[in-house]
Amino acid sequence: MESKKGRILVVDDHKKIRSILARILERENYDVDMAADGEEALEKIFTRIPDLVLLDLMMPKMDGLEVCRNVKNNHKYSFIYIIMLTAKSTSDDEVAGLDTGADDYISKPFNHKTLLARIRKGMRQIKDKQAAHLDSLTRLYNRRVFELFFQQEISKCERYCHPLSLILADLDHFKSVNDTYGHQAGDRVLKEVSEIIRENIRGADLPSRWGGEEIAVLLPETEGEGAEILAEKLRRLIAAHDFPRAGHVTASFGVASMTKADYDLFAAADKALYTAKEKGRNRVIVMPENQKIISP
Repeated sequence: MESKKGRILVVDDHKKIRSILARILERENYDVDMAADGEEALEKIFTRIPDLVLLDLMMPKMDGLEVCRNVKNNHKYSFIYIIMLTAKSTSDDEVAGLDTGADDYISKPFNHKTLLARIRKGMRQIKDKQAAHLDSLTRLYNRRVFELFFQQEISKCERYCHPLSLILADLDHFKSVNDTYGHQAGDRVLKEVSEIIRENIRGADLPSRWGGEEIAVLLPETEGEGAEILAEKLRRLIAAHDFPRAGHVTASFGVASMTKADYDLFAAADKALYTAKEKGRNRVIVMPENQKIISP
């Protein structure tokens, strides 16, 4: 089967227009998702991270300008390519769209060949930006982005005494999945686990592939109790999920939180994860808040 050319989110409050665009894009082998208003669009952008968004300007609840502004003002999602697609075609409308950060602007009615050419241009332009932000397999943030945000959030915590939590997750016996079912099945497990995590955290949280089968989730403004509840939810969802070929897979979780300076949050979460593995896997272990980490 030919691999998909990329993920596109179509955002329009008219069902007929969404359907027409979806058919055009699916014939070109794009992976297409749809949203009917601005609020639904933001939810899908923050959880599924499309490559490109076709965004209508005039919509209920939240218009396209506000959606674009929310995306482009957030460093975690600013690389997503946005094409404004609207019946409003005055120069002022185009300027407003581009000023909010839109990458391109097309007026309705549109020529589908021109639209596809603009989309191909957008897909070419975002490749380098994506490589700088995302892990290519899981579409979680890469280690470089995680380390950048981690240091920023640590600084906020130390300066303002805001709570900060970290979850480290590691798939149990993952080597045996690859050895038994092959690396394609293992990759599919990693992709689906990553999707489970993305769809069950907040937009403010940062999920990252730390390395191999280990995933880190940074939780700003979150105390230990909230982080533990989330980790247990994720553990249950992963354990209950039926993965193609691999069947059921489990994960172990280490959780740590901090509210003051001079605390090695990552080392604490890592120690908790190690303890979860030692105690039999498929469990959540929480390091007591701000407890000093003593190396063995």
